[in-house]
Amino acid sequence: MKTTSLAAAVTLGAALLLTAPGTASASVPVVFELTGTFADGVQVSYFGANDEPIVAVAGLPWSTAYDYDGSARSLVFTGIHPGGDPGTVTCKVSIGGKTLVSHTNNAPSAAGVGAYCNVVDLGSGYRGN
Repeated sequence: MKTTSLAAAVTLGAALLLTAPGTASASVPVVFELTGTFADGVQVSYFGANDEPIVAVAGLPWSTAYDYDGSARSLVFTGIHPGGDPGTVTCKVSIGGKTLVSHTNNAPSAAGVGAYCNVVDLGSGYRGN
């Protein structure tokens, strides 16, 4: 009888832990898009699904989508074409199906032609800036 009561108590305790608020975090669906006039040579950088930095070189248009499971309060997404070639780069970040931020050619000119987008979680969800 004691074994059955102990097993029931352990099962109940485990069930309460699994359903307790705040014990699990939900992933956030992120879409990062770059568009513009450069067919190649755009340096792309962003934080991936688990806060890992990702850097790649791509042609435009370019995009990626993933479920963000990290804990950063600020996420930065950039696309920059180094050098003095004329052109445009636009970055756009959507979270949960809603576009939060979109910028064109707002990177410092010393970096080249490019755009950066930043989203910040102020406690009530991500917002673009």
